[in-house]
Amino acid sequence: MQTERNNALTLRYVFALSLIALLSITAFFTLRFAITEQESGAAIINVAGRQRMLSQRISRFALLYVLNAGDRENLRTTLTNDLELFEDSHTALINGGSVRGLSSDEVLILSGNPSETVSDMYFASPMNLNQQVKTFIAETRLLLADPTEELTLENTHLAYILEAARSNLLSGLNTVTGQYQKESESAIANLQFLESIVLGITLLSLLAEAFFIFRPMVSQITKHTHDIQEGIDLLAKQNEVLSTSTRALATVAEISTSVSSILNVDDLLLTVVDLTKERFNLYHSHIYLLDEKGENLVLAKGSGEAGRIMAAEKRSIPLNREQSLVARAARERKGVTVNDVTLSPDFLPNPLLPDTRAELAVPMLVGQTLIGVFDIQSDVAGRFTETDVNIQTTLAAQLASSVQNARSFERSRSQVEFETLVNTINQKIQRTDSVEETLQTAIRELGTAIGTSRVKAVLTASSNNSPTT
Repeated sequence: MQTERNNALTLRYVFALSLIALLSITAFFTLRFAITEQESGAAIINVAGRQRMLSQRISRFALLYVLNAGDRENLRTTLTNDLELFEDSHTALINGGSVRGLSSDEVLILSGNPSETVSDMYFASPMNLNQQVKTFIAETRLLLADPTEELTLENTHLAYILEAARSNLLSGLNTVTGQYQKESESAIANLQFLESIVLGITLLSLLAEAFFIFRPMVSQITKHTHDIQEGIDLLAKQNEVLSTSTRALATVAEISTSVSSILNVDDLLLTVVDLTKERFNLYHSHIYLLDEKGENLVLAKGSGEAGRIMAAEKRSIPLNREQSLVARAARERKGVTVNDVTLSPDFLPNPLLPDTRAELAVPMLVGQTLIGVFDIQSDVAGRFTETDVNIQTTLAAQLASSVQNARSFERSRSQVEFETLVNTINQKIQRTDSVEETLQTAIRELGTAIGTSRVKAVLTASSNNSPTT
């Protein structure tokens, strides 16, 4: 009788342990799948966002290709390369495959198989983005094939490229990028729900195990009770770590979503430091950007009043400074943590942040290119773990990509505005009928463009080289 009871308890015990093992494996693969989905979603969003930048870049270089005859061959090469990347990225977004990343040596693998909503955006009315992209590519290639005498501002292929890049095509690319972002967030939410179910089943299984197995076995195998309890505590700790990591990843996704549509670098950085401080319950956060010479890290934005003051002072740290956590993270290209700043020789105390007790600095990288350093601080010693390093590294990488995209957008917009102004002045000059009217028009338009009320032109007569005003 006792043997049968022991056998029954053993079978229950084996069954319970098997169920717990299965749930632990399920939780492990759920987390792995969540990370994979996050990486895949980030790659798709980055490529989709880059398509917007490439459309603007292609339109700008198409205009330069027409206007700048002296550098036309170099512009043809640049325009051809951008067009190929634009076409390859479009194909990979629809059908899947590999495409070059933000750096020349980075390769992104896209899954393809877009959702029904995204497919409708690409292939159905009213957007029919796939046809828009193909027409845009075809018109660009036709422009490149046009003879030199047809390369004027009245060229119909150029007119289509410029119009598409600032209206329907740009709007469509913005819309599909936003849809990719929404679907990525939805996938993460579904995984969080699945994780909750797994956790609930795990807890219910543990409760059933305690009632049907551990309670009757207390009088028979007291010694093993302690070991089993340790296993339960370990599993609960693992679930807590899993939940914390998932919440942190969700926070990263939330911050990335908040800044995805911001194209002004200053606004983007300020939003990130404020949201990071608030969402991760930090004492302070700020961002250093590498200067153009690649020699100094300049504080661009910081959270709170202290951050505003330091940014206004243009504080900077030389990249080669040994006694600096920020410079060290930039040089080593990896996150650096100090959980007790009073014991670290690399910590630089700041009178504006007197309560700092722990600090974490992570490099902002696009491939191997250093954009800057993301630095966060806590008023609690021992605050940061290896998980925090991984989470903040992910956020810093997405931030670096956003900064690079925003900079590219600002440069493209400034160039387009400049070229448009030059074109407008040129058109007005071409409509004049005399030299005097030409000079008056040129002087008036240049004065308006540069914001001055007085512009002087000096002409030199060809006969005696005497100046005429």
